[in-house]
Amino acid sequence: MAKLTAEEIQAAANAGIDTTTEAFTKEYTAKEIEVFRTFLKSKIDAAAKNKVTTMAGFTNTNESTTYKDALKLTPEAAKTLLATAVKDAQYTGAFTDADVKDFVAKFQASANAQMQIVIKDAQSKMTPGATPADLAKTVSSLMTTTYASFFKPTDFAKDYVWSKVNFADDKTLAGKNLATISQVRQLVKDFNILGVSDAEIATAAKEIARGNKSLTDYTADLQKIAIQEHPMLADRLKKDPTLTLKGIAQPVINLLAQTWEVDPATIGLDDPIVSQYLRPGGADGKGATLNYADVKRMALASPKYELTTAANENARDAAVGLARAMGAGF
Repeated sequence: MAKLTAEEIQAAANAGIDTTTEAFTKEYTAKEIEVFRTFLKSKIDAAAKNKVTTMAGFTNTNESTTYKDALKLTPEAAKTLLATAVKDAQYTGAFTDADVKDFVAKFQASANAQMQIVIKDAQSKMTPGATPADLAKTVSSLMTTTYASFFKPTDFAKDYVWSKVNFADDKTLAGKNLATISQVRQLVKDFNILGVSDAEIATAAKEIARGNKSLTDYTADLQKIAIQEHPMLADRLKKDPTLTLKGIAQPVINLLAQTWEVDPATIGLDDPIVSQYLRPGGADGKGATLNYADVKRMALASPKYELTTAANENARDAAVGLARAMGAGF
């Protein structure tokens, strides 16, 4: 046994066929569903040939279907569109009947508004004595040529669902969305930028998750801000569109990590030595510019070095050497 799909029911509704009858909800045998689908297709094709629009000010006494009717969305089809969009956006919320009703209303308003643009264009092309059929033919032609991307239900549904995804609240995110917000935050951190708000990070993450922007694009955006905050590093940043401040500082971070015997990941851009290295000449441009030898010297002078195995061994060796110099028998 089988039933009509949501897409088939929607197609029938678009053609002006009453889909609220039992015929559209009952189950059929394989042969019956085949016959019904063939019958339904003939009805849909016939309706398509007779579409005219009362929205343009024309009436057709032989056919009640209008372009406005052709854009009607049933609740069942709305739920199907939303379900697909939810999967695409990895939205973790749930849509109530009120949400579906709101979606249908906004869908209808947007579709009708765009249809008016097509109709107005078609009317401007009409010659005196044009009939409703002529207008219908022109509208249909425009929708497959000039307005080929006129109105896409799937895109509208995606936009609707994405508007519900809240990147400002990690608890509502999952999958690629959660991974994306983490990547964006880390990227901002890698640039050591102060002029980027949490709201801006959330907006950028949503754009990237939707595919409207790439991490490479956002890196370029952040570089422009970093150049303003770190003008002395402008030349290096401009030469490599993928370079971050973390990338510039990485050799120094590795040197410090090796000297202090710690994981490089534990040393941030806010470390005093790293910060001084990233601001050649200091904040006022009057200080000394650090080289790797300076960094090594400062690392050895840091209290963090005193906690290392090397420092303890050096101290022990120094103590033994001093004791032997004083006549101790080691």
